[in-house]
Amino acid sequence: MHKVVLVDDERYVVDSLKASIDWRTYGFEVVGDARNGIQALDLIDRVHPDLVFTDIRMPGMDGLELIRQVSETTRDVLFVAVSGYAEFTYVQKAMNFGAVGYCLKPFDQKEIGSILKKVRDTLDDRRAYMMLDFMELMDETDPVSWERVRSVLRKLKFSCEDGARVALVVTVGDGGLPLDPDLSGVEIRLGRRKHLHLVSLVDDGPFRTWIGGRIPDGIQGLGYVLTEFTQEAVHDGIGRATLSAYQYFITGTTFAHDHDALDTSQGPVLVRQLEDAIDNRDDKGILVGIEQFRVAAGDDRLTIQHALKAYNLVMSYMSRKEGDPQTDYLYRYEQLAATFPDASSMLDQLKSSLGKMKGSRTAALPEDIRNEKFREILRFVNENFAQDISVQSLSAQYNFNPNYMSQLFKKVLKMTFTDYVTMLRISFAGNLLRTAPYSVSEIAERSGYDDYFYFTRVFKKTTGMTPTEFKTRGLETPRIPDRAKNNGANP
Repeated sequence: MHKVVLVDDERYVVDSLKASIDWRTYGFEVVGDARNGIQALDLIDRVHPDLVFTDIRMPGMDGLELIRQVSETTRDVLFVAVSGYAEFTYVQKAMNFGAVGYCLKPFDQKEIGSILKKVRDTLDDRRAYMMLDFMELMDETDPVSWERVRSVLRKLKFSCEDGARVALVVTVGDGGLPLDPDLSGVEIRLGRRKHLHLVSLVDDGPFRTWIGGRIPDGIQGLGYVLTEFTQEAVHDGIGRATLSAYQYFITGTTFAHDHDALDTSQGPVLVRQLEDAIDNRDDKGILVGIEQFRVAAGDDRLTIQHALKAYNLVMSYMSRKEGDPQTDYLYRYEQLAATFPDASSMLDQLKSSLGKMKGSRTAALPEDIRNEKFREILRFVNENFAQDISVQSLSAQYNFNPNYMSQLFKKVLKMTFTDYVTMLRISFAGNLLRTAPYSVSEIAERSGYDDYFYFTRVFKKTTGMTPTEFKTRGLETPRIPDRAKNNGANP
């Protein structure tokens, strides 16, 4: 909810505004009121509102002076001027000082509702850009970027001294985790289904109570790290909190995971044992390794990072054994969690695939069937690249061997499936950045990226610019090869 302060020297005006408007419907809550500009300045410093409705003419400091003084500071507050019909000259001055709207007495509910919708859209867009700035800057390691991160956090109403204790809480699933009113913190949306809470820790007690409470429906996983507020610690802590949030994939259950309390020391040992079995081409040893992973997952003694490594190791082994040294790997936790409901299901498929493996290259399909099928597959990819698609999901949908599916993409398009989907998504994102009135976070989602951190990294790697830089400067995006155009519909 966006926070609102009401300022008017007449009490009944404030009471009327509070009672006549359903603020929550528009995404706002009234957090305080004041009788004049001097009181309002103190209140603004204490509650950090997003929006202030202020009367123009008041004793002491009037509304014009309040707007002027706040606008000249670093406070990121929007103002709506309140006036009578005979005071329109004052309203014009208020707009010149930076007010984003005005409403006349007596109040019209539809008029105020229209203003609130406009302000809400402005605040949402501003917040989206600030969050993207935060994510782009968090990938940098220089002091200037860290100071800019702190500036973004201050605008998001979170201020903390370097070295202070903070909690980094990451949730995976639909919706965020409502912050306890006794805690000082900020929520940052990291992706379509991923949120970060950055919480100041003056006392661990309220935080422990909050984090140990009921987890809202829709959240699949929750992980947290207690650390200090420094550039390195925050950057590292977000990664560790994210890793622990995905423990639901390992355990099949949802509860809060303290990363530092996880005992995952067996994970690297099991990965090395699996690597040894693969190096020795020991199929029985690989099956044993898979079962050891299953036991460790049941005891909560590994992470999704270990599961992802195991999956890619076994898939790579089967690909090489069938005559193709390259395969389309899964690179992100989101991909693995979207492909399988939990680690046990992933291990079941690996075991089943190993049992079916013939130990030689898959026989080529007849020419007419191969072309017809691949044309159909490519058309589906071109039309659905923004969805959660992978070689594994396509193989199941079209009844293909996953390794053979990868071979088709490399043979026909001269690139891997992953590279082709990335090209489609970044090309689509680049066009939206140039032409569409969406925020960068919306464009990331529309292009198929659930994780905004990952989107900014891939976009910068592909184009040489961050999405924000591209939006302002522009750059030619990757083109779809003619061979792809001839075999399917373009996005």
